[in-house]
Amino acid sequence: MKQTPEDIKKMKAEEVARAAKRAEEKEEELDQSYEIDEAKEAEWRREAEEILGHIGLTMDDAVRILIHQIVLRRGIPFEVKK
Repeated sequence: MKQTPEDIKKMKAEEVARAAKRAEEKEEELDQSYEIDEAKEAEWRREAEEILGHIGLTMDDAVRILIHQIVLRRGIPFEVKK
């Protein structure tokens, strides 16, 4: 059966609609993931600030130390795994 231009337009419109729906679902998934990551980051920051406070450092102090060590060692001063 030969497809008419209207059939092709309809098929393309349906395909675009399906792609848009998939993109919207993925965006919602990412938004939820971002909210979880944001909450986790805030928790880690609070915990790190507490730990650093116990040894008399601020977060800024720790970042300055890290930057200094990166320069001195010409890389990350600890092992990084995937």
